[in-house]
Amino acid sequence: MEEIKNELFKAENGEYSLGVTMGYSYTNKEGKKRYAYNDVYYTDGVNTSRKVVNERGEFYYHVELIPVVIETFIMKDGNPGSKTYPLSEVPFICEDINNPDVALLEKFLLFKLHR
Repeated sequence: MEEIKNELFKAENGEYSLGVTMGYSYTNKEGKKRYAYNDVYYTDGVNTSRKVVNERGEFYYHVELIPVVIETFIMKDGNPGSKTYPLSEVPFICEDINNPDVALLEKFLLFKLHR
């Protein structure tokens, strides 16, 4: 399988950041839809997969890549937190996932911090 490096474009302001990259959705054990991303994906020319390595071995899981937004922040209790959601929820922050406007990400991050 061929390795594909996933690039994260982000804006930072202190302990807060806002980034866009390619990720995927999945359903957790409680049946809730969640979003995640990896630094590296793998392709066989047709399918894209993420790699999981554990004590039982090395496994590849097929994923449908979608543009996602990643926010990192400090929660009220002082612990770091993050939220990942599809770019389709805020499409105005990035028109082209392969060439995002980081200045626009910075402006949106400042807007979120001051509201």
